[in-house]
Amino acid sequence: LFMMTTYYRSELPTILLAVNFIIFQIALIFLITKEQILNVIPNRTDLWKWIRVQVDQYYYLILLVVVTIIVMSNPYVGFGRLVLYLLSGLLYSVLLVKGLLWIHSLFKRGISYVFFTAEDPIVRERFLYAKTWFGLSIIGSFIVLIFIGVAVGAKIWGWPITLDDMITMFKDPLILKGTKSPISMFSILQIILFIFSGFVTAYALNQFVLAKIFDLLLVDTGVQHTVTRIIQYLVITIAVFIGLNNVGLGALVGYLFTALAFSIGWYIKEPIGDFFAYFIILVQRPIKIGDFVQIDPETKGVVRKITARSVIICRNNSTTIKVAKSYVISRSV
Repeated sequence: LFMMTTYYRSELPTILLAVNFIIFQIALIFLITKEQILNVIPNRTDLWKWIRVQVDQYYYLILLVVVTIIVMSNPYVGFGRLVLYLLSGLLYSVLLVKGLLWIHSLFKRGISYVFFTAEDPIVRERFLYAKTWFGLSIIGSFIVLIFIGVAVGAKIWGWPITLDDMITMFKDPLILKGTKSPISMFSILQIILFIFSGFVTAYALNQFVLAKIFDLLLVDTGVQHTVTRIIQYLVITIAVFIGLNNVGLGALVGYLFTALAFSIGWYIKEPIGDFFAYFIILVQRPIKIGDFVQIDPETKGVVRKITARSVIICRNNSTTIKVAKSYVISRSV
């Protein structure tokens, strides 16, 4: 009967051998104390100092991770390939992030020399709107590096992500999901591009159009600065409105912009009227500096200065008065 019975080989010895080997490895690790590890780590560079601080602070967590890796890497447990895949992926991912951060810092340092000049202890802009161009350049480089990081990270972890998948990812809604006009990374990038084009348009308009007009009409320097700023803000506001309208938020922004424009216009309607009257005086030249004018019996004298808001008249008794431009335009002079 015993000879006719089939006996199967027991796996218990193999299990006990694997358990004993794992316990032996863990025991060797626990023989190494934290002080011994800290003594081995050099203290020369900032990187080693940072590693030393992390080991000192998270020693037991690191010990738990090492024990977990040893247990899972045992051939009898059978997760060795998974552990190798995770460790190599984490290592390459850390190197990727460090490399991208290094490239970003290098780009930031290089682009700062283009837009700024350092005169200790003062940093000055090389040209107008340098800070704005610098900020937009940093944001654009950050978005490009994120795109590169996602593409390389997908290759590291073996994810089947194509260019179409990445474009779809950038078009996935971040906020306002489920509405008619969701906001995605692609939408934000479009708005930034429109703002960038607004700055370019404003710069070209001020440099090649307004500058020639100012030279032709001999406009005061302060007025030039004011007009330039107003044109810049107006063009950028229009660019922002077009960008928001392009991503589907034009209706909401249109209502807010109209309400804001009416409310602001109601309070500054008189300065705006004087501002446009200034251009009428510049172009038509009904009066000019040095003219003796009379607007009404109480308002007469020699024109001494024409500003953006008023006409300064010097009376016969050597007193000066300021007359609003809109008043000058609407009266017989």
